[in-house]
Amino acid sequence: MSREARVIFIIVFLVNLQVALFLLWQTDAVTTDALARTANAYYVVNSRDPHLGAIGFVWNPLPSLLQIPLVVFRPLAKSGLAGSLISALFGALSVVSLTNIFRHYDLKRGLRYTLLFLFQLNPMILLYSANGMSEIILIYLLIFCSYRFLQWLQTGRLRYFVLLSLGVSLALYVRYEAYLYAVVLFAVLLMFMIDQSDYDAERMEGTLLTYLAPIAYAGMFWPFVNWLVMGNPFYFLSSVYANYAQTAVFRERAFRWPWLMDAIGNPIGTARYCLRMMAAEHFFFLIISVLVLIIFLRTRKVEYFALLASAYTIPVFAGVMIFRGQSYGWFRFYIYIIPMSFIFLAAFLHYFAEKRPRERVGWLSGASIFLILVSNVLTGVAMANPNYGREEHLLTDNLLWQAPIPDFDSIGTLKKEKEIARYIDAYHKGERILFDSARGFPIVLAVENPRDLIITSDRDYEAILQQPVGFADYFLIPSPGTPTGVKDSVNQLYPEAWAEGTEFLTLEIDFGGKQGWRLYKVVDPLQEKEEEGA
Repeated sequence: MSREARVIFIIVFLVNLQVALFLLWQTDAVTTDALARTANAYYVVNSRDPHLGAIGFVWNPLPSLLQIPLVVFRPLAKSGLAGSLISALFGALSVVSLTNIFRHYDLKRGLRYTLLFLFQLNPMILLYSANGMSEIILIYLLIFCSYRFLQWLQTGRLRYFVLLSLGVSLALYVRYEAYLYAVVLFAVLLMFMIDQSDYDAERMEGTLLTYLAPIAYAGMFWPFVNWLVMGNPFYFLSSVYANYAQTAVFRERAFRWPWLMDAIGNPIGTARYCLRMMAAEHFFFLIISVLVLIIFLRTRKVEYFALLASAYTIPVFAGVMIFRGQSYGWFRFYIYIIPMSFIFLAAFLHYFAEKRPRERVGWLSGASIFLILVSNVLTGVAMANPNYGREEHLLTDNLLWQAPIPDFDSIGTLKKEKEIARYIDAYHKGERILFDSARGFPIVLAVENPRDLIITSDRDYEAILQQPVGFADYFLIPSPGTPTGVKDSVNQLYPEAWAEGTEFLTLEIDFGGKQGWRLYKVVDPLQEKEEEGA
């Protein structure tokens, strides 16, 4: 890493960390999906049954794996700062990698720094470089892969091609969108080599195998581990906690959220929805991608086609998932077009500088900077609009208008879960409490002694759930009247327990709240009958 890159990295990392601390201090809220990834890492080192398999087999494991060394320090886990530190790190790496692409395209220092400044201050980039979510990790890997691909095209050196393949392999462990990205990039490489006269069959085979070998290994390793631990290679797709099951409610028209009503199962509606979200996310992307497409049609150079294909892969993935009714359609699913806007601009300015006088390039750079600035402002406006930023507006409304943040939502204060944890610490210290941690993860992070809790990642969880007497002292059960509560493993096995209890469960306290948590004491029905008979 050059001195310039080190300075940029340190500055951006500190900015991201400051934003994370400010948000935590100002709002006392966390992004619940991010905290769930932190909890998965926490179970590995601080649970009743600590083991690596506790990291979970639904979501891609890399974001949680990276946090394992951090969650050893409990305050970092409880506050969610462990995830924020990882986001700050990869946000800084993203800016450094973007710097490398700007240098690759010979952008002048002043223009480079201006564009980096605008990228860093985009509201979505700023937020997701601080909130612990996995998006920024994938953003970094996409920029990294784009840079290595461009280096390989320019130099033909194998080391850059290997780094490209390794980058794609790592992306598979961050988000599932990366699987389509890997396939599309393979198709681009194949088309490129077919078009090149100096690629014979042997060279083509060797190059493609170099690309595919790490990716195939990475892609097959995750199903293999799912099979080894969970007994099902596709557990991450088919389990009750997987995306397909969690979005099942949307496949019933009566339960669809209004903004997805016309998109699910309707290709035109899906395309309209995706384009609207992309325009709100960063409308400059739509402008500059058209210009890059024109360049490609004129030059037929693979680098422009590769950039276009890479940029549109993830929005297409998001559209397919919406069409199939397997996506919430969040605004953040389109965040990846923001860095691609800047890469497109660098490629366009480089091409234009080779064809036009320098004065016109300067004018074009200024116009582009103005459009990016406007796009950034509109990104912030969209984040504050619940029709677009359906997660983000909870935060912006609080920061701008002091609107209250919900207890448990995409962004939440988790006050009820913290209250439950305090109750457990005060009245049931040392007693064994069983609950499904898929939605109860904030409680696991908040209690003083998580080793008293019997949670989903414990290897004997299922056995105790079915035969709790003598092994568990309490059940903590969420209301089955919510879309997530109905999937809770306790409610699945004992569907009447929450409302009426069972012969071995008696209600102790109803905590209420959005999740409707209730604490039931486990009793021995045979012992009770003996006592009644006596």
